[in-house]
Amino acid sequence: MGKLRCAGHEHCCAALPKLAKLNQIKAVVSTFGISRYDFYNGFLSISAGQTVCRGGTQRPCYKTVYFHDASRRVTYEEAHFYCRADGGHLVSIETEAEQGLIQKFIESLMASDGDFWIGLRRKKAEVDNSTDCQNLYSWSDGSSSKFRNWYVDEPSCGSEICVVMYHQPSAPPGVGGPYMFQWNDDRCNMKNNFICKYSLGNESFLNKSWNLIFTPEPVQSLAYILIPSIPVLLLLMVITAIFCFWIFAKRRREQMEASPKEEDAWLSNHRRNSPNLEIYKVIKKQSEADLAGTRPDIKNSSFRTQEEKVDK
Repeated sequence: MGKLRCAGHEHCCAALPKLAKLNQIKAVVSTFGISRYDFYNGFLSISAGQTVCRGGTQRPCYKTVYFHDASRRVTYEEAHFYCRADGGHLVSIETEAEQGLIQKFIESLMASDGDFWIGLRRKKAEVDNSTDCQNLYSWSDGSSSKFRNWYVDEPSCGSEICVVMYHQPSAPPGVGGPYMFQWNDDRCNMKNNFICKYSLGNESFLNKSWNLIFTPEPVQSLAYILIPSIPVLLLLMVITAIFCFWIFAKRRREQMEASPKEEDAWLSNHRRNSPNLEIYKVIKKQSEADLAGTRPDIKNSSFRTQEEKVDK
């Protein structure tokens, strides 16, 4: 049996046997109070993220996990679990230079409003003296750094024991200026983005202790690609249909314009070459010739008859 060690989060840790079957995941995630659905989605999210290391290969390395869909953001415990599963911890920010480096990572995302969990958390949920509150915060990876970057009047203590890095670019500035990159204590069940940090010697306790292999189902990832593309596909279909109809109408019009001309040409040729027309011409000429030959005699005969009648 292995022992999980979560600095500052002993209530999360439990002695768990080495798992041999994938259906035992349900028992694992219930130990951390995480749903099976959230477990898979979170694991896939950080596995698909980009890890950035100092100098390209030197540790510590960092992974900034940002969810554009706010409904997929996670609680502090879920973020802590995901980073541990990936071989790291929620980020510990130990110097002002490291704070500036984290800010650059977040700025490069061009992200909208959404705070980021960091690995700072208060040891006790309630304190009697608020002046001691700031001294009760510690880093989840065991770092002893005392560097802090609190927003004005923070931490407020009380029931807010987990810490976020502000990222509210659209919010109006407060007393301490814009709500950007300073720290604020918050309720641990709030849903936020998060940042993982990978120091020397960190390994994924999922792979090391339990040797689990996850086969992600790409259905949801595919849906995030296909759903936004539906309007574009519909537009292309409409444009294609209009273009095809235009081509069909154009060809139909050309055929209709060409048909009368062809009919006239056929009729003229047919009439010109018709045998009935030739027969008619022959009969007409013959009739004219016959009339021309008989008419003078008829006229003369009639005239002589009338003259004879007068003489008589």
